[in-house]
Amino acid sequence: MGERQFVYIFLISSLLFEWSCTNQGSVLSNTDDIEAQPLSFSGLDPFSTRISHVADDTLFFVDEAGGSLSKFSLMDQSLSQVELKLVGDFRPSMLHYISADSILFYDGARLLLYRDGGADQQTFSLFEGLSELEEEVYAEYPYERIANSLVYLPNQKSVLFYFAKADASKKRIFAGYSLETKSWTSFPVYHPGEFDGVALDNTTFPSVAVGQSGFAFIYSISPTISSYSFETAEQLEFPISSFEGKQSAEPQTMRDSWDQAYFQNWVLTSPNYLKLLYDPYRKVYYRVSQEALEKEVPLGEDYYTFLLRNRQLYLTVLNEKLEVLGNYPLEKGKYDPSNAFVFSQGLWIPYASELMEKEAVSGEVFSLEQ
Repeated sequence: MGERQFVYIFLISSLLFEWSCTNQGSVLSNTDDIEAQPLSFSGLDPFSTRISHVADDTLFFVDEAGGSLSKFSLMDQSLSQVELKLVGDFRPSMLHYISADSILFYDGARLLLYRDGGADQQTFSLFEGLSELEEEVYAEYPYERIANSLVYLPNQKSVLFYFAKADASKKRIFAGYSLETKSWTSFPVYHPGEFDGVALDNTTFPSVAVGQSGFAFIYSISPTISSYSFETAEQLEFPISSFEGKQSAEPQTMRDSWDQAYFQNWVLTSPNYLKLLYDPYRKVYYRVSQEALEKEVPLGEDYYTFLLRNRQLYLTVLNEKLEVLGNYPLEKGKYDPSNAFVFSQGLWIPYASELMEKEAVSGEVFSLEQ
C-alpha cells in the first residue's frame, strides 16, 4: 500500500498544545441518547455515485461524462434519470443541487450553472480575477475538495474554496467566488491560532460544514473547530477533545524528507480528525475523529487493513455554539466516514469497503433521541 493511500485516510499532523478553553468537550461514553440502525441502498454503485450531492432526502449524481443526472430517493430508494446536455467539453468532477431548475457543476477550472433543464447555461472561469486575491490568500490556486460536493453559500450565491501553501506568513485561507458578480472575495479566516508562524504544507486540507449563518471547519491535524460568522465577520476557535491521550501530532512541514518507516510510524501514533458535517434538521454539528493507534503492525499483515480494523473512531455531537452535546465511540473497523452525509433521518455513515455489500451501498444511520 503506497503513501498516497495513507494520506487519503490519515491526513494527520499538528503541534502539541495545551488549551484552557472552558468550552472544551469531555470524553463521554454514554450512548443512550443516540441510535444506530443499518441502512443499505440497494442497486447503488459506490463508484458511480462519487460525483454526488445530497439535498432534500435525495442523492443526486452524474456520470463522468456528464451525460445524465440521476436522482435517488433516500426514503423509498426509487431512481430516476434526466438527460444532461452540458455545453462544450465540460466534464463535471463535483456538483451542488441548488434547486429543481438550478444545478451547479465544477470541472477543476470552471463552474457551470445549469438552469431551466439546460436551456440556460452559464460558465465561470475561476482563474479570471484571481490576481485580486494575490496578497490576501496563501496560494494562487483554489482547492475545492473540502467536502463531498461543492460548498455553496446560498445567502451569498457563491462557492467556497480553500487556499493553502507552505508559507509561515499569516494570510487568509478561504475565499468565495460569486456567481452574481463573477468575482472573488476572501474572508478574514486564518489557520487556527496554534499554527501561527507554521508553514503548513498542502497536505493540510480542511473539512467544512456550512451552518445557518456561517461555516465551521476542522483540520485533520488538530482538535480545534473553527467557526466564521457572516454576520459578525468573526472567527472563533474551540479546542474540542473526543478521546483521552494524544490530541495532535507533528506537523507535515518537512514531509518531503520523511522516509517510509518514519511516515508509517507517524500514521500509527497520530490522532485524526476526519469529518465535520452540519445537520440542518436538528441544528447540530457532527465530527468524526480517530485517536492515535499506538500499535505496531504485526509482521506480514497488510498495513492499510490493520489500520482500518484497529482504529478507534468517535462521533462527537455539538450544538450551533459548538458546545459538546455527546461523544460516542464507534465500533472498531466498521465504518468509513469519508462519504458520510446528513438527511432527514439522521447522519448516515457507510461501512468500510471490506464490509460493504456487493450490490448495495451499506452503512448505518445515527439519530439523536428527541
